[in-house]
Amino acid sequence: MRQTITKPRFSTTSTPATANHDPKTNVCHTLTPSSTSTMTTNMPPSKRARMRRDHTVPEARSLNSTMLRHPGTSLFTRPICWTPLHSQLLGVSFSQQPDQRTPMPANTSSPRRSRRRSRRIPPTVVKLQHNLHALLTVEKEQPLPHLKTRALKETLSTLFPSHLSCPKTSADLDLRFGSRCYAKAVRAQAIWKYPDSGSSSFDSAATCSDRSASQPLSSTSFSSPTQDHPVLVYINRSHLEHIRRKWTKIPKGPNGSSNKPVEQLHALRCKKLMPSNMDEDQYFVAAIIALAQQAVYADVQSRRTLFIPRDVEVRVITVSEEEECFIVYSAVVPAAHIEMFDEPNKAPKNPADIHIKHTRVPVWPVLGLKERLGHVLGRDVVGDFNVNGMDTYEDELPPCPEKRSAKRRCEILPEVLNVSLSEDPNAGSPDHNDNKAKRPRLPKRRAGLVR
Repeated sequence: MRQTITKPRFSTTSTPATANHDPKTNVCHTLTPSSTSTMTTNMPPSKRARMRRDHTVPEARSLNSTMLRHPGTSLFTRPICWTPLHSQLLGVSFSQQPDQRTPMPANTSSPRRSRRRSRRIPPTVVKLQHNLHALLTVEKEQPLPHLKTRALKETLSTLFPSHLSCPKTSADLDLRFGSRCYAKAVRAQAIWKYPDSGSSSFDSAATCSDRSASQPLSSTSFSSPTQDHPVLVYINRSHLEHIRRKWTKIPKGPNGSSNKPVEQLHALRCKKLMPSNMDEDQYFVAAIIALAQQAVYADVQSRRTLFIPRDVEVRVITVSEEEECFIVYSAVVPAAHIEMFDEPNKAPKNPADIHIKHTRVPVWPVLGLKERLGHVLGRDVVGDFNVNGMDTYEDELPPCPEKRSAKRRCEILPEVLNVSLSEDPNAGSPDHNDNKAKRPRLPKRRAGLVR
C-alpha cells in the first residue's frame, strides 16, 4: 500500500510565524506574535523577570562602567579578595597623621617595684595592664582572635564605660550594590553603636531620594536610619593577614605529597592581595563603606527600604603588635559615594572621593591612654573625658595607714640634753623620794635550771 506524502505549503502572509512541534500528538503548531504575547503574559512574574534583560547603558564614571573598562580583572568580588586597584578605582586616598603621644606622665620609666609598693597600684591600672599584654601578644602559628577581641572589649569598656561598654556580639557587616544586599560581606571582630542612637533626627523630607519618596511607607513600618547605627568597628589586622594566607585549602598530591605548582599559584595570588603598605589595607575601605551604608538605610537587607543619602563619619580601630600601638582610621564618606553603590549605572553628581586618615596611639604607659584615645576617637564616640588633664585612678586606693616602727621613738627635750647620763633628772624635786618605786629583788637561781 502506497502512502502519499503531501508537502506543506508555505504561507504567503506577511505575519511571521514560529513553528512549535508537540512530541505527544506529533502535530506542528504555529505561534503567531499574538499567541506569543499571550503566553508571556500568562507566565508568573518571577519567570518574566528572569527573561527580561536590562540593556541600560551605564553612565561614564559609574561603577558598572568602571567594571566594563576592566573586563579581564576580577573587580566584583568579596572584600577579602579586593586588591589595591579597588582603592584606586573607588577614589580612596590614605594619609598618616602625627602620632597622639600626649598626655603622658612626667616619669615614663618603670623601675622595679617592691612587693609593698606594687600593692598600691590602682585595680583599674592592673586590669588594663593585663588586657593590654594579652592584646599585644604575637601569635605566629595559630592566632586566636577571640582572645584579643575580648581583651580589646574589656579595655575600651574600662576606659569608656558610658559609651563603649556594650559592643555588638554579631560583628558582620552587609554590603549593598544596587538593589541587592550581600550578607556578611565584611567580617569584623567587634562593633560599637551610639548609646542614644535614636535620639538624633534628620530632615528626611529634604534628603530622601526619588526612589524612596515614591514608595509609600506607613508610620508603623518606618524606622529612621539613625537608629541602631554603628559608629566604631574593630578589625584584627594580624588575623586578616592569616586568613589571606590560609583561607584556601590546597589538595595534596599522590601519596600525600605537596602540590608545588598549586602552592606557588596560591602564593602568587596571596601576594597580589597583600597591600604594599599594611596601614593602607583595602579591606578597611570596604569596612568603611559598609559602615556608612548602615547609617543611610532603614534596613540594609530589605530590597524596598528607605534611603537617606548623607555624609557619614565612621571610624575603624586596629592594633599593631610590633609597634605596640592602636591605629585609628577615620573618614567622612560623602553622600555621592554612597549613591554610587545604590545606583551603579549612574555617575556621581558631586565629588565622591574618600579621604581616610589614620593615627597611631601608643599603648604604653597606661596612664594617659584614656585621654590619648579620646582625642583621636572624639567625644561623640567615647563621651566626656578630661581634655586638659589625666586620670590617675588614685581615688580607687584605700587611705594609707600610718607607718609605725617596731622600736619606740622617744622625743628628746632640750633640757634633757643638758643632763649627763649618770645624773638623775628628778633628783631636785621634793617628791622624788616618796614617789620612787623600789624594784623587788628576785631570788638567785642557778642558770639553766628553769622549771
